[in-house]
Amino acid sequence: MTEKKQILKSASIISLVTIVSRVFGYIRDQRIAVLLGTTEVSVAYQLAFRIPNLFRRLVAEGAMTASFIPVFANYMREKDQDEVWDFANKLFWTLALVVAVITVLGMVFSPYVIHLFTSDVQSAGGLDLAVELNRIIFPYLFFVALAALAMGI
Repeated sequence: MTEKKQILKSASIISLVTIVSRVFGYIRDQRIAVLLGTTEVSVAYQLAFRIPNLFRRLVAEGAMTASFIPVFANYMREKDQDEVWDFANKLFWTLALVVAVITVLGMVFSPYVIHLFTSDVQSAGGLDLAVELNRIIFPYLFFVALAALAMGI
């Protein structure tokens, strides 16, 4: 298979998977709207989910992946295999430590984080629920960050 056909095939697969992901995301949002409506529970859930998701974009799939892949590809070209995997191992544990600290801080200081991102939850009466949901959802950041690194490798 020529290189152009391989690139086209890979791009097509990624595009298809992205479309499927978007469709499932729409179905998820639709189900949440049907089940929760526009209640304070819905507002608290959306807020609690949005905060770890923002950190995921910043820490896991955003800057880290964009900076890691070119460096790792360069290592693979210029270094021997032991050095490449030593680099990946060190980065894995460094990322795990940094994201674990962010996750724990996000859970411990959840009331302050919720207040930072909104001022409307207090009036809706859903502040306590938003804080609890944020504490439940925040560990997702740790696992998604490590999965993003594995995907980059």
